[in-house]
Amino acid sequence: MPTQQTNHHYDRKSREHLSSTRMAADEGLLAPAFSTTLALPATIPAGKVAVLNDAGDAWLLVEDFRGEVFDTVNGVKSIHTELGALPEGLTHLPPGELESWDGSAWAFDSAKAIAAHTAALERAYHTAIAAITSAYPASERETWSIQEAEARAWTADNSVATPFISALATARGLTVADLAPSIIIKADAFKALSAELIGKRKKLLDALAQLDPASKTIEADIAAITFNQV
Repeated sequence: MPTQQTNHHYDRKSREHLSSTRMAADEGLLAPAFSTTLALPATIPAGKVAVLNDAGDAWLLVEDFRGEVFDTVNGVKSIHTELGALPEGLTHLPPGELESWDGSAWAFDSAKAIAAHTAALERAYHTAIAAITSAYPASERETWSIQEAEARAWTADNSVATPFISALATARGLTVADLAPSIIIKADAFKALSAELIGKRKKLLDALAQLDPASKTIEADIAAITFNQV
């Protein structure tokens, strides 16, 4: 039976080990290009690859961080293609949404969290306001101040001209006397609701602004400030 030899194939550029094959060790038979019979290290730890040195007489264990990496300044993801230690400013650890790099790991960033929570409170406020007004088209909402002014003026003095609500009442088959009280009731209700929401928004934003970013409980303190709280 002919003697067998193991050929270890390596990448022509990076010289990293790719695969190994067995073949007959016949005298005069050349080994495949970019391969060597030099034995591989007994163990190749996870996160490292075997790389043949330039002289071809030793395998080196080189760190392998190729693949998805993240910029430690802005968290932007990219693909790293080189063997060896990661360059300064890159990490293979993915950042959390509210984290920043502290020099060795991603850590909770209270400034980011407060900014994100502020934006969330603003969205909740606008959603609540929209819930009051969404049943009315913008073209109608734009006339509310005119309707209210004319309704209040007419209520104080029935001789005052009310061109807008008079036309509105006629179109609906009503009189100004029918329409003016309804307009005032709705205007007062909207003012009360919007005042409550505006005050709530300001209170919550003030509470966020007063938090101590260095507090050990800052993450829980931020989460406790919600638009739905009483």
